[in-house]
Amino acid sequence: MEVLRGKGVGIVLAVLAALASFPAQIANVASGPEPELPPAINVRWATGVSTEERTVAERLYRLSNGSPGDRRNWTYLLGDTSRANISALVRDARVEDTHGAGVLVPAANPGAT
Repeated sequence: MEVLRGKGVGIVLAVLAALASFPAQIANVASGPEPELPPAINVRWATGVSTEERTVAERLYRLSNGSPGDRRNWTYLLGDTSRANISALVRDARVEDTHGAGVLVPAANPGAT
């Protein structure tokens, strides 16, 4: 009972609080930093591009998590940010516009091809 009097209460509470937060601190260290998501890119597919052609191009250029704005305009995560991949995507005849790709080209990973 003597421990609970005066400053002892504060010390006991501080120790208990530290012990209570310990599992959360361990989990943060164990999981490491949050992984960065690939950059988002918008693609307007050319008129007449079929679902099959679009799917082939999505795989070729590592476009994932496609979210259609409508039949031709899609937003993707770009899994390959190399200059070669972005340049090929921009020049692909199946692609009418790539809003956002111009920003990615200077920042593209120069070591990847």
